[in-house]
Amino acid sequence: MKRLDVPSIVLIIFAILNAIAIGWIVSFRAMLTQVTFYLLLAAIIALTVTMISLGELYEYLI
Repeated sequence: MKRLDVPSIVLIIFAILNAIAIGWIVSFRAMLTQVTFYLLLAAIIALTVTMISLGELYEYLI
C-alpha cells in the first residue's frame, strides 16, 4: 500500500472540514438570509476546487 503523501492528507482533512462546514451551514440555514447561505456555499465550493487543483498541480510537479 502506498504511503499517503502530504497533499493527500491535507485533502482528506479538508474534505472532513468541508463536510462539517456544509452541515453547519445547512443546519443554521433558517438563521441566514438566502443570499448569505448561497454565498457561503459558493465560497466552500470555490475553496474545494482550489484545494483540489493545488493538489493536482503538486502531483504534476513531483
